[in-house]
Amino acid sequence: MTFKGKDISNQRFGRLTAIEPVGKSKDRKIIWLCECDCGNTKNVPINYLSSGDTQSCGCLNIELIVKRSKTHGMSKTRLYKIWCGMKYRCFTETCPEYIHYGGRGITICEEWIEDKIGFLNFYNWANLNGYSKDLTIERIKNNGNYCPENCKWTNMLEQTRNRRGNVFYNGKCMSEWCEEYNLNYGSVMSRKNNLGWSIEESLEIENRKDNKK
Repeated sequence: MTFKGKDISNQRFGRLTAIEPVGKSKDRKIIWLCECDCGNTKNVPINYLSSGDTQSCGCLNIELIVKRSKTHGMSKTRLYKIWCGMKYRCFTETCPEYIHYGGRGITICEEWIEDKIGFLNFYNWANLNGYSKDLTIERIKNNGNYCPENCKWTNMLEQTRNRRGNVFYNGKCMSEWCEEYNLNYGSVMSRKNNLGWSIEESLEIENRKDNKK
């Protein structure tokens, strides 16, 4: 198929080299098949090439975003700290929580840990899947890895309820009883674990029975 217009075969536009025309856009601009320096190919309307609006298959944009994230302080954002926390728990044996994560074989998917763009992929996933500053990341299947298919954003109370080794009493976990009785979860668990109190004593069940009389 031939197209009338300027022949830009073998000309470079940023990281793209024009190969051959392959069609026309809706506004009748010739679309060129281009090869990027990274090896990928991309179909680009000729006006995008000549104006400089498109200079790569997309790899340049990713590199610029990563560079900006380092330059403009994303390393200090909450999401970046969450991402680093995942890596710390999964890969650092001196981490106090390693035994519950990396020590059990829990790891992070290649998409989120890939060199240079791993954090960017995680950042994009987080913002497309309900992230907000009052939520924390949680794995849906406790024995599964950190990956898009097995992670969600949840509030701290729900995560506490789903935690491994949670203590249950009459069908509810301790965090639910604390919420119902307006008790401090840390104080209740300290009574049980550090002072050796029973669950009933820790939750002050007897006091509540007396108040009902």
